[in-house]
Amino acid sequence: MAKKGGRNRMKRLSAPKLWDLERKKKRFTFKPTPGPHSIAKSYPLGVLLRDLVGLVKTAGELRYAVNAGKVLVDGRVRRTPSFPVGLFDVVTIPSENLSLRLVPSPRGLIPSKIAKEEAEKKLCAVSSKVIVRGGRLRYGFHDGRSMAGEGLDLKPGDAVLMQLPDQRVLSEVRLAKES
Repeated sequence: MAKKGGRNRMKRLSAPKLWDLERKKKRFTFKPTPGPHSIAKSYPLGVLLRDLVGLVKTAGELRYAVNAGKVLVDGRVRRTPSFPVGLFDVVTIPSENLSLRLVPSPRGLIPSKIAKEEAEKKLCAVSSKVIVRGGRLRYGFHDGRSMAGEGLDLKPGDAVLMQLPDQRVLSEVRLAKES
């Protein structure tokens, strides 16, 4: 009988080039689960904490910390080491007083340390604008979030500064012409 069901790991050699991994020292790594970011544009939480930041040494330590609820992504506890973490996501570890934000660089996404006040804010790009039943507007963002558009006048490409984790809009950033 054939194997049916998902795989929870992938070989390092076939991992996306974005992931800065030692590809020939070990064989397997975490495979991201379906979530707010695509595989090509995100890191699994386990790869971020173990291989990039170096907070834990082994996958066992990582699973212990994540299952205990010690890791927050965008203000919410995530208990899956393979949860995809992408552009401008905030990873917080309260026991270490550490907050990281994934920011773009020429090499891809790199984690940078941020202050505690900054960890409560996130920049989200508007990716879609639709009219739903009743003639109301609904905006979709780059990380899979969606929000009713009452009082907002945004276009795809604009950005919004959000308060985490309650998704309240703090300010709007317009996409300038000729940019």
